[in-house]
Amino acid sequence: MAQSPALKKAKAAINREHHRSYQMVGEFLFHWNHFERDLATYVETLFRLQRLDACIIGANLNFQSKMSILYSAVDLYLILKPEDNELFNRAYTLNAEWRNLIAHTPCGPDGKAVKFLRIQAKRELKFPDTIRSHAEFKEIFKEIPALSKAIGKLVKRASAYRAEYEAHKNQRNAPKLNFSALTPPHLQNLPLGGLLGSPSAMTGIFAQIPSAPQQKAEGEQE
Repeated sequence: MAQSPALKKAKAAINREHHRSYQMVGEFLFHWNHFERDLATYVETLFRLQRLDACIIGANLNFQSKMSILYSAVDLYLILKPEDNELFNRAYTLNAEWRNLIAHTPCGPDGKAVKFLRIQAKRELKFPDTIRSHAEFKEIFKEIPALSKAIGKLVKRASAYRAEYEAHKNQRNAPKLNFSALTPPHLQNLPLGGLLGSPSAMTGIFAQIPSAPQQKAEGEQE
């Protein structure tokens, strides 16, 4: 039996809603995957990895690992301002509240929004309503590339500082540099070469860390 025009119109509207939801989810993953690829490139840049080495390492690092590496290294080489820390914190938030939700939760259309069918079972069973409007999606589509670009600028600054430091360190009879205005307090008193972890300096640092007490041989006095 032929379908009525009204039924055809209703089905077409439902299909459009579903397609719009799929578009929102797909476009988010497009931007997020490029963001993760950018993070791998930043690791390559900051640590001066060979391209093939970087491909192997990057392929084995998840989002959290790449972020931890970059956050720690940038914090080592630069004095981070509160707004710089907020960039990394925002990336962690987007991963928890958006990426994990979209990657692991079934969803469907809900008017001009996407509804996620979440299940929580930590101590008690819950089915929280989780809805992201199309407008929220569109804002995130703009925020992710901007966030990646901002983190990239921090990495570029840290990489330049590292290169300048190493160039100075390798000079013969290089004068001692004063990094007190550039480095965190816990690194200000490191000897030249220690900021970036030279073996000689790090040996002195780790020598200050108390070792575990050695078990005494039987009969040996305290």
